[in-house]
Amino acid sequence: MSEKKRLIPAFLAAILLASGFLFLKTLREGGEGVEIYEDLQEEVQVADASGAFPDISLDVERLLAENGDFTTWIYYADGKLNHPIVQESYEEINKYLTTSFDGLTSRAGCLFLPFDATEDFTAYNSFIHGHNMRGGSMFGSLKTLYQKPENNEFPWFFIWTKDHERMMYRVIAMYVTDENSAMTAAAMEETEQKEYILEALKLGSTDGRVEFTDEEWDAALGGARLVTLSTCYGASGSDQRLLVHGIEILRESWE
Repeated sequence: MSEKKRLIPAFLAAILLASGFLFLKTLREGGEGVEIYEDLQEEVQVADASGAFPDISLDVERLLAENGDFTTWIYYADGKLNHPIVQESYEEINKYLTTSFDGLTSRAGCLFLPFDATEDFTAYNSFIHGHNMRGGSMFGSLKTLYQKPENNEFPWFFIWTKDHERMMYRVIAMYVTDENSAMTAAAMEETEQKEYILEALKLGSTDGRVEFTDEEWDAALGGARLVTLSTCYGASGSDQRLLVHGIEILRESWE
């Protein structure tokens, strides 16, 4: 066999190898790319949800080693959330719309805080953004909760920070609004916060299946800190946003 003939199979093999890589890459980018979160959820399991805070195992050091942008972990039983949250940087705004926690390209992206948010959730209103995935991953399950409020049986979600604080939030409202609505921006003063919460209650109070306690009403009307889960709503490219507001009820350190 001539040298030229021997080179042809080798060249074809190289093409097939490259094509195979691109095919696998396309599969990763074409699907939701949520395998990384399924693996993490297996490690961060809820052992007991009967107390004020669910009992979970959270290895902060390992999560930071995997992604230095890691800030917090969120758990919301009704919303089917059990995910890490990262914070984008000013240099890479919207990076996590198409980047998963492990740094790979993914349609599902990763739940994230804006670059100018306070990572300790001490602002009047901290927005967490995530995709409304068709398969229900990321914030995709929130639309079902919004459309079927009778499923709102446990309207609290929990956040654990990398600085070993944990917070409990009562979901007080969920509704759909325009992306340019004033409700998609955080209040800057205490009086604005109280007005913001009152408007949120008008737009979509969840005081129904599980009624607010006196403590929760006091926190809401007193202008307590909020965490808002924000995702797209409707057809792809829609300018509608589904907002889920939770008021801070409890904050404490954890080991």
